[in-house]
Amino acid sequence: MTNLLQDKKYLKEQYCNGSNLGDRIQLHQRFSTNKYGWMPWVFDQYDLPTDCRILEIGCGTGLLWHDNIQRLPRSWNLILSDFSEGMVKQSRTTLGQRDHSFLYLNSDAQAIPFPGEEFDAVIANHMLYHIDNNKHILAEIGRLLTDVGFAYASTPSMKNLRQLVDVAVDFSDKLEFSNDIIRGFNLENGKEVLSESFDVAERFIYRNDIIVRNSEPLLFYLASIYEGEQLDFYVSKFDEFRKYVDTVIESTGEIRINNRNALFKFGKK
Repeated sequence: MTNLLQDKKYLKEQYCNGSNLGDRIQLHQRFSTNKYGWMPWVFDQYDLPTDCRILEIGCGTGLLWHDNIQRLPRSWNLILSDFSEGMVKQSRTTLGQRDHSFLYLNSDAQAIPFPGEEFDAVIANHMLYHIDNNKHILAEIGRLLTDVGFAYASTPSMKNLRQLVDVAVDFSDKLEFSNDIIRGFNLENGKEVLSESFDVAERFIYRNDIIVRNSEPLLFYLASIYEGEQLDFYVSKFDEFRKYVDTVIESTGEIRINNRNALFKFGKK
């Protein structure tokens, strides 16, 4: 991997759209202080009947179900959907041929092609903040839920990754990035947002830090975030920045990054 990091051409091509989800997930999986993983913890919070029809909106790579495959009741009817056709294909690959039956759907989350009151549970992990019109997608979730069904939606804290931002900005203010993308739905305001349309039953908080003692995983993570001119600058300064991060770690021993996430459970009023 070191050779790949030194290859700026590879670096730029690999992350040209700033959306390499795999490297973001890897950072959390490899360096989290909470050894009870995120996916098992999320699954723990689901309170669902044995016979259950479930829709996941924004299934990503299918890791939620892959990491909990032994815990899935065979009677569950699972439909995994995503706006990205590539993500749907990746979910198929991740889950492969299983004893459990999964159906896959490439669909806009704001116009799911199912009749009303079709699902006992709707799951939307780390995706509601991607939708400009929260009210529209929440109305769609409400339409799809049965009267006694519940939806579950996870989201990060606005304070997440602040230490990582600080390291990047200390090197150059051109590497500033923010959590503005989650401003519309996050750990801090999620209950308020949801309560306009639903009864919010509970908020669960997953507490975790990420501790990194070498620069390589941070470099890849940042490369997955930057895009356009900012990515061009990052690539042009890559060797200098790597040396800077190495110096920071040598002086402090580690970089500790706050990482708090919440899961909300909500249902019809």
